[in-house]
Amino acid sequence: MEILNMKRFIISLIVLANVSLQLFAQDFMPVREAFTRSYSFELEGNYDDAVEELKKIYDGNSYEINLRLGWLTYNSGSYLESADYYQKAIDLKPYALEPRFGYIYPASATGNWSKVEEQYNRILAVDPMNTRANYWLGIIFYNREQYDVALKYFRATSYCSRL
Repeated sequence: MEILNMKRFIISLIVLANVSLQLFAQDFMPVREAFTRSYSFELEGNYDDAVEELKKIYDGNSYEINLRLGWLTYNSGSYLESADYYQKAIDLKPYALEPRFGYIYPASATGNWSKVEEQYNRILAVDPMNTRANYWLGIIFYNREQYDVALKYFRATSYCSRL
């Protein structure tokens, strides 16, 4: 009797998993299609239409959509909107580096150097030996003529490890 109940339980789990996968696949198709169209528009340099495709399926809890919208709105010249999307992606995954590096683009474009420096420092809090963050922080301090601070960051890069 127990074997029969176990078989029913296993079959029920398999059916439930199959139904769940089918429902997920159906829900995912509009997102996949929107991303595909978005990439096609981006390839043509048509960033506004690429943005609109993703806004049709926008989900504020989607890291991937916010990250992509951050990139596309940056390329369309909407720097404040871009920073907002990147910030949403950062809020969703605080230890992810990609949205922090992305945030630096619109912050740089608007001359918000304190935000740029803040993001590089947060990247280094997660990954202290990140070559890119160390190098660009070094450049920032070098341009401020704070050479001793710049040298600290340059030494952390593989480019200048012998300094």
